[in-house]
Amino acid sequence: MYSLQPESRSASPARSLSRGQACVACRQRKIKCDGQRPICGQCTKARRPQECHFEGVTRSRVQVLEESIQALEARIKELEEEGDNAGPSSVLLHAPHPPSSTSASSSPHSPVRYLGQQPVSSEVSSILRNVFFQNRSALPWFLHEGRIHQAFQLPIDDVGRPIAVLDTAMLLWGSVFYARTSQVPPPQEVEPQLLLSRAQSEVGRALVDASAQHIIQAIQAHALLAVYFCDTCLYIESRAHVDAAAALATRVGLHKIRGTPGRVPYGVFMDPVTTVLPEPLDAVEEGERINAFWTSFCLDRIYAVVLGVPPLIIDAEDADMQVDTPWPLDMTLYEQGHMPLTLQTSGTLRNFFGGVRSGWPWEAGMLSQLSRASALFECATRIAASWRPDLSNPTAYYARSLALDKRLDEFSAQLPALTPGIAVQLYLAHNLAHAGKIQLHSVFAQQNPDSRAKCLAAARAIASVAITADAQTFVFIDPALGSIWAAACRVLIHEVVAVRNNLLAPPVAGMNAEVALTADLDGLLAFMAALSATSESMNFQYSRIQQERLLLG
Repeated sequence: MYSLQPESRSASPARSLSRGQACVACRQRKIKCDGQRPICGQCTKARRPQECHFEGVTRSRVQVLEESIQALEARIKELEEEGDNAGPSSVLLHAPHPPSSTSASSSPHSPVRYLGQQPVSSEVSSILRNVFFQNRSALPWFLHEGRIHQAFQLPIDDVGRPIAVLDTAMLLWGSVFYARTSQVPPPQEVEPQLLLSRAQSEVGRALVDASAQHIIQAIQAHALLAVYFCDTCLYIESRAHVDAAAALATRVGLHKIRGTPGRVPYGVFMDPVTTVLPEPLDAVEEGERINAFWTSFCLDRIYAVVLGVPPLIIDAEDADMQVDTPWPLDMTLYEQGHMPLTLQTSGTLRNFFGGVRSGWPWEAGMLSQLSRASALFECATRIAASWRPDLSNPTAYYARSLALDKRLDEFSAQLPALTPGIAVQLYLAHNLAHAGKIQLHSVFAQQNPDSRAKCLAAARAIASVAITADAQTFVFIDPALGSIWAAACRVLIHEVVAVRNNLLAPPVAGMNAEVALTADLDGLLAFMAALSATSESMNFQYSRIQQERLLLG
């Protein structure tokens, strides 16, 4: 097994180094470096497999290419400026490379200017980051806010700064939130399309010489970009970033935190190449990794249903694939030391679906609720899709369906009640639970009165919680809500048609059934219409449902 830490060797005594001469790994970990080459003493102790990287001494291939790009950009700009003043027949010749004294090495994670792009000023960046953090609860964000703020105070080429693609993804969302909250377009230098283009250029470099923290930051960047692409109806790109986040999370073993180690291959000659992150430096860093996994899990499960693809994170019986990572906590609880050092967990998802309670007193946090709701939502969809009239063992199918129906009821019963101003993640969890009911019972809704009633109750609950939470006031809601609301609308439309044609007994007692159903339907459509102005994905779903609504008259 390979690790990101090299084998230990004897290290030479530490010596005092001039500023900036420590290796990249020691600078990021903020520990004293002895500068020994090719591997310093600290990295030798940490068992890092690769040689140390020293800034300002040798330049990697990537750095040489970056410098060439920067030189070409500068030359193009110079030619454009001189071309404005020169006659049509003028030809200006210059040396293709700048003097060697002007060359400067840079980290592969420092911002790079690409053709046609201008760097974002520090003042604008600061404003957009603040706007981002004011609204981050609406997004799949899991990093420690205080530490990210501190990292942005470091020099631009310091390896401790957040990776470039994460910075750009944050600026992208900051630009979106700025436009929505201030009703003023963002400055031209931070228009979403420019930032998106920059992020797409930077994402391929995110793992170049990446440290453990850079890997976690890359997962965060993929999560932010996945939601943005989905909200703008770029579904293939969205799923690509979801897959990248999920694959990276499992590749570095985030699904096995505090869990049982994977099995050692027996009787095979192929030695698999694996990657293991070094031990986290403290409880907060471990918490970021736990929350990174569950954030990736949520996106993987939710968007698998929304986009109609299989999930990438598989909780299989195989020990290497089983999810053992404990349910996530709110970041403040990690800071306060609520994760016991001796805690070991195993089969987290399997225990949940089996009805085994962990007894964990702090697992009612927003991300924990959303993770379980996502698991139930995807499982309900998968079970419903597996139904066939000619199943060889229908009894087993009914048993699985009934067990999941019970889990959905238990989960919904323990969810905190919704109120205006509630956290968007909790609102999404409520909707996922109700949508899970619709998915699970949709197969038999035409033939089974109980399944029909449960589908309708879930659809009306979705309409009700939208009113309770005043959903149209949210600055942003996950694109999955558009698909969930559309499903609820279709259930209501089906019921209106059934009542009008006397096909089924009226499902609503105490008042005119058609009036009640139509009121729920139009209320939900009003929310969709309000949010369609700022969300392409919501507008896409609203346009389709509006056409179906018009057929009712």
